[in-house]
Amino acid sequence: MEDISAFFNCQDDYERYLFALQVDSDLLKLECLKYIHFENYLAVIIASLKNDDNKLAFLKDIRCEEYRYLIIKSLQTDYLKIQMLSFLDSEEYRFKIIYSFFDDDNKEKYLLSISSFFYRAKIMASFHDDERKKKYIPLARKGGIVTVVISFSNDLDKLPYLSLLQESEHIQKVLCSLKSDELKYRYLNLISDEEYRILVIASMQDIDFMIQGLNEIQDYIIKISIIDYVDEEVICKLISKTKGKLQLDLICSLKSDETKLQWLNILVSTDRLTLLFGMSDEIKERYIGSFDTYEENMALIYSLQNLERRDYYRMKYEEMFRFDLGIDSNLIFGLEIELEGVNAQYFNYSDDNIHHYRGTLDGTLIQGIEIKTPKLTNRSLDLRELYYVCNMLHYAGLQPSLRTGGHIHFDEAYFDSKEAYLVLFEIWSYTENILCLISNPIYEIPRKDISGFAKPFVQSLYDPVSISKYLEENDHDFISHLYLWQEDKHNGLNLTHVGNGTHTIEFRIANGVVSFQDWVCNIRLFGRLMMVSKMLAHDYQEKESTKKWQLKEQLKQSIPEKQKLEILLTLLFSEKEKDIYEKRYWINKKIMEKEVLHPFHEMKFEGWDYQRIRKIKD
Repeated sequence: MEDISAFFNCQDDYERYLFALQVDSDLLKLECLKYIHFENYLAVIIASLKNDDNKLAFLKDIRCEEYRYLIIKSLQTDYLKIQMLSFLDSEEYRFKIIYSFFDDDNKEKYLLSISSFFYRAKIMASFHDDERKKKYIPLARKGGIVTVVISFSNDLDKLPYLSLLQESEHIQKVLCSLKSDELKYRYLNLISDEEYRILVIASMQDIDFMIQGLNEIQDYIIKISIIDYVDEEVICKLISKTKGKLQLDLICSLKSDETKLQWLNILVSTDRLTLLFGMSDEIKERYIGSFDTYEENMALIYSLQNLERRDYYRMKYEEMFRFDLGIDSNLIFGLEIELEGVNAQYFNYSDDNIHHYRGTLDGTLIQGIEIKTPKLTNRSLDLRELYYVCNMLHYAGLQPSLRTGGHIHFDEAYFDSKEAYLVLFEIWSYTENILCLISNPIYEIPRKDISGFAKPFVQSLYDPVSISKYLEENDHDFISHLYLWQEDKHNGLNLTHVGNGTHTIEFRIANGVVSFQDWVCNIRLFGRLMMVSKMLAHDYQEKESTKKWQLKEQLKQSIPEKQKLEILLTLLFSEKEKDIYEKRYWINKKIMEKEVLHPFHEMKFEGWDYQRIRKIKD
């Protein structure tokens, strides 16, 4: 007989409980029970007894239904469990007891005593005989049907039930349960949602069928998400069967640098560079100077995490060439570079990683990152840094998407009067639809969600008329109140940072870009808007006589959009500079007009004439 003298040396109920659980003899456990008071401890010890009669003797004294369930579940025969069902009021606990029956006849007998379709389906799925399952499947609903069908032992028995399922999630679960990859692929087109298709593809064992399935996925972001569902062994098999961007991104997703290097030689030059961005500095340094172009080598140098080593190579390879944006050297600006790609994770920088460029992973994007530049000017040094960073991101395989924006901030201190703001508001509001087209590269129309993230100026204002009260304020008070004009930051011309926060004027209409030249075009576009607005505001008494002021006033008239475009470009650019913006307008406009539901369908563009608003106020 076991010695339980140590039991009486236990300090509290918990220690006594642990001791009792370790005792093998029911007799000694029953003795221990006399000295334990907490019902949860009692229930577990009672459930651990070998003799069911001993368990039943205590059952009536257990008040908590959860603990009664634990004891009843531990009974060794269906007969006793059935006798004790009356001790359970909760359908959940009754279901769990019926589910635990050893005999399917008993489960079938009590199946209809359960009202929940979900619980019924779980019981049906636990039947050993598939024919018995089929008999009761009409009692199941939607997800319940899935639960029963995936429990069938034979794939062919599952297939007829696919026609009863409509939701992609339900079809996906059935297909994933199939043993045959051929059948999975054959019925893959029944799933309309590609996010569920990829789960079926990931469940396949045959690489050839996986490849065929991946080839039918249209959304590339969903296609590459295969890396989230399979191990590296499968990824390596996929790499050997794929080409192009998919192959490159699969290689980039590998965790080990050495494994990546094994695939390096099969890639073309720029693809090799993209792969290297996710590797250690030590490996990167091996390949500096091995690429054909200066831009490629500099891009690799700028990806180094070690700033000291980066500066060493930069001094060794850098060519001093000059950039000129053609904007006022006093204009201070900053960019938000939003991009997506599998290498985004490697550019989640701390503050000083690229000469104060900051990268943060962006949850609104898919495998996306937002890089905020430091304060920049027209200095050649600032622009050269931006040039290198843009090249680095490009060669790393990061690209804009339908979800990314290209926001530009200008320091509010450049405007020294309220008149400068008022002129900007007028030029902007009367040409906003044109600006949306010419701020994007050729063949690229505004992103579809622009109405949600870059509202037109008048739409963005709380109340255009009531704002008139601010028009008579002095310069300081006017500027300090501008952030109150708009509810949030999601405006094409965002004022919520003026006199507040970053103290910037933000332009948000442009799509995301990675090309340095595309950034130059937009910095010059919005920078010139700032410059012209300030120029026209200067020497207010004389401006009615200036040519540019007259052009600005013409924008308020009911004239064809083509004429407004010409006036706007004349205000902002030289004849030579106009060309790129004219091409952007005409090509992008033609493309957008072919869209059934074009990006402007929820946007209302209206002109904002502050002189007219003053008259309304008066």
